[in-house]
Amino acid sequence: MKVLGKGYGFILVILLSVTAFSALDGFNPETILIGKQVWMLKNYHPSMISPAPKVKGVSYLFRSNIDPKYGTLLTYEEAVAACPEGWHLPTMAEWNELFALYGGLDIAGGHLKTVDFWKAPNTGADNLSGFSALPAGGGNDTNRFDGFDWSAHFWSDTLQDGKVFVPTLMHDSAAVFVLELPPKMRASVRYLKDTETAKENGVDLTIPLGIGINPDGKMDLMEWEDALQLEIVVPGRKNVNVFVKHDGNCLCLCFQLFNPSVRSVLFPEVLIDPGYNRSAIWMTDDWWLHVSGSDCESIGKLNDYNDCALIQEDWIAEPNYPTGAAGNVELIEMMIPFSKIGLTIGAPFGFSLFVTNTVNLWKGWPETAKEEMPSSWASAILE
Repeated sequence: MKVLGKGYGFILVILLSVTAFSALDGFNPETILIGKQVWMLKNYHPSMISPAPKVKGVSYLFRSNIDPKYGTLLTYEEAVAACPEGWHLPTMAEWNELFALYGGLDIAGGHLKTVDFWKAPNTGADNLSGFSALPAGGGNDTNRFDGFDWSAHFWSDTLQDGKVFVPTLMHDSAAVFVLELPPKMRASVRYLKDTETAKENGVDLTIPLGIGINPDGKMDLMEWEDALQLEIVVPGRKNVNVFVKHDGNCLCLCFQLFNPSVRSVLFPEVLIDPGYNRSAIWMTDDWWLHVSGSDCESIGKLNDYNDCALIQEDWIAEPNYPTGAAGNVELIEMMIPFSKIGLTIGAPFGFSLFVTNTVNLWKGWPETAKEEMPSSWASAILE
């Protein structure tokens, strides 16, 4: 299936060069500059990193007649987890930038494929881009494979309705086909180098160091005067203020909710991506913390109410929401140890705040954030 419309005018001359960047955390791949993008020249394989990471990806190395140059076939989550610092999975917008340089979806595939190693007829193949795409095929999560020598599938970091867009090249076409595949399928990986202006390298929020708090659910201005103040926009009612800081050991938050009545109560939620994966889907180390009638937490899963307690053993939220007519709460204070959620001073992490009625309203900070998409959360660092 093709998506995203027609291609662009064909550009005959493209400046490109092949080089090797200095080692970064043991990762020193051959690269190629195509337009303004720096791509890995070869499909990802764990041997590119020293020491090699423990990734469950499966390659064709178990077949003695297959060269390791075809790389390793990873699931989407494995591809995100294996990504070295300073690199990222390309979004579909970034893939399309590459395709546009070589005539768009209708003909760019031929200019990305190698002349050799593909099953005949290898339509349109001239590798004009230097991208050197090889037909490694694909697989599923039960390690069943297909497509070797006649297809190439590459992960993007763009999802829709739980499926990932996957640019695909075929031996009998010069086109690029963009498939939508489940994240548990296996595909080749070409990481794209972060640029100096890329959001992956930027920090949206620096959380200040301040005095310790007494989380009693009472607003003490002296206690929060050294905090950063954020605002969650809630249409039709007063916006929610959130004060954020840390004391060197714990993340400290105060939600000023302005709940007008019991019938329109909003509950606070804190979302943390400690590994700074910036994934489009939840990873196993992502945290969800929720405060309502009890304190609820979940790691690796959103809106999981299976672990709720009036008082959690290792983090504090005060007060909880009482039931009945007296169920309104104006202010919630939270104190969450770094050791609980995997934070380190000076290390970036993903961060978002939400308020919800748990029925039909979820509003967050940043305003464009989506709970189910960690890549849309802010990037933060502890001062």
